[in-house]
Amino acid sequence: MIHPRHRIARRLALLAIVLLATRPAAAIDIVIDYTYDSSGFFSSSTANGSKARAALESAADFYSGILQDTFSAVQTPAPFYSQVASGSVIWTSQIGVLHPATGNPLTLYNLSLDANEYRIYAGARSIPGPTIGFGGTSSPGWSRTPNGSFSSQEIDQIEQITDDFVDALLQRGESSGFASWGGYLSFDTTANWNYDHTKQPAANQTDFYSTAIHELAHALGYGGSQEWVDLVVANPYRFDGSASKAEYGGRVPLDTEPSSENPNVDVPSGHWLDQTTSRVYGGLASQEASLTPGLLGGERKLLTALDAAALTDLGWSLVEPEVPLLVGDYNNNGVVDAADFTVWRDRRGTSYALPNRDPAVGGVVKTADYDAWVSHFGDTLPGLAQGTSVPEPGAALLIASAAAVLLRRR
Repeated sequence: MIHPRHRIARRLALLAIVLLATRPAAAIDIVIDYTYDSSGFFSSSTANGSKARAALESAADFYSGILQDTFSAVQTPAPFYSQVASGSVIWTSQIGVLHPATGNPLTLYNLSLDANEYRIYAGARSIPGPTIGFGGTSSPGWSRTPNGSFSSQEIDQIEQITDDFVDALLQRGESSGFASWGGYLSFDTTANWNYDHTKQPAANQTDFYSTAIHELAHALGYGGSQEWVDLVVANPYRFDGSASKAEYGGRVPLDTEPSSENPNVDVPSGHWLDQTTSRVYGGLASQEASLTPGLLGGERKLLTALDAAALTDLGWSLVEPEVPLLVGDYNNNGVVDAADFTVWRDRRGTSYALPNRDPAVGGVVKTADYDAWVSHFGDTLPGLAQGTSVPEPGAALLIASAAAVLLRRR
């Protein structure tokens, strides 16, 4: 979730960096589903709805470009009928989520997913308080209902069908780590959004693209999955994932909030501690991590290397995106501005590395690099827009509680 908590001094917003990655033929494909967008927030018939849809799908495409896992298709088996006796078997899957447009419980039956598809149901509603969005996932349940009798050979067939179904439904064919069917997102309809992911938000606007990047990470298991919980240590609360520790330099401090069961006890909120910084994933620029609990007005936050490391710790396989060349952006922050002149000045006459040089300029840093900076001054890179227990056969369907994590306005 993101809270905009208003601060007296507003930090300068980071300009967006295009994070481009070539998507392999076989990799996770995050599919945004607007079936439950009953408020029409993402309606393509309105200007803001079209921009919000474009921003969310661009954020989803970013994740699709960096997630390299391959997931099995999910399909509820057709009923099985004995050929030698009177027996029959019916399989059922059931997934409990929160309705994106109402916040009420919603049950999805017999969900069908293509191979590598990770489905995200998106919508919006008026969210009380400073919260501007939430995202989460949930664990599916399943059952099979046998009737009558079967031959021993048919029993073996039924067991194999069940094993294949459960493996695809619960683990998507993965041998370990986080895997799921998908998740859900909800955005606040009352926020003063910057819907355009290609433009920096104004000082009084909340950036929709930044919020989408944040909430999609929660829908991928960050902050609420069992894999996340297993890596949280207490006193004080920190994250103990090996990739995250390597990126941060030790256990990563976590944000806390009062427990819903005992307000006098603080528990992890599913975020890094506020003001935890890292470098932009695929770049060198430093920013506050996307997965801290808040977002300032006028601020754009992209996924950082620390955020990506946490997804790796959950079991995702990631490839770091490549940032396209922006000639003159010598400090590699996605914009050609006065700060780049300082970098050129300090390195002039040396062979010290100068990012984003004009390919036609070689040798030591020289006047030609200054000329390239002048000719590209003002150029920017638009934002991309940037454990479950298995019920026994015949048992009641399991509806796991959905792990939704909120983002606040700061």
